[in-house]
Amino acid sequence: MAPFKTIRLRAEKRKGGKAALDAMLPSVPESGTLAHLSDDRVLAEMTKRIFCSGFVWRVIEQKWPGFEPAFLEHGSFGQFLAAWPNAKPQKPLVPTSL
Repeated sequence: MAPFKTIRLRAEKRKGGKAALDAMLPSVPESGTLAHLSDDRVLAEMTKRIFCSGFVWRVIEQKWPGFEPAFLEHGSFGQFLAAWPNAKPQKPLVPTSL
């Protein structure tokens, strides 16, 4: 696998430079802010970013407000993620509307 620096430079070239790429990326919160987040918020953000890596970011951003209630119907993000691979739910894990 290529080093991150190589990947970053390639992305900057493809997207029109460092400033253009930075404008496309989500903002990075202060570490103190992150320290005060609850576990469910950390898992939610991690899940969102993982989805963004496989789909068009704009689509995830638009549909995310519907994902959180769907996940939380299972109790928490952690419970949803723990159940996902082997779950045999009464209803779909994620609503078909998403």
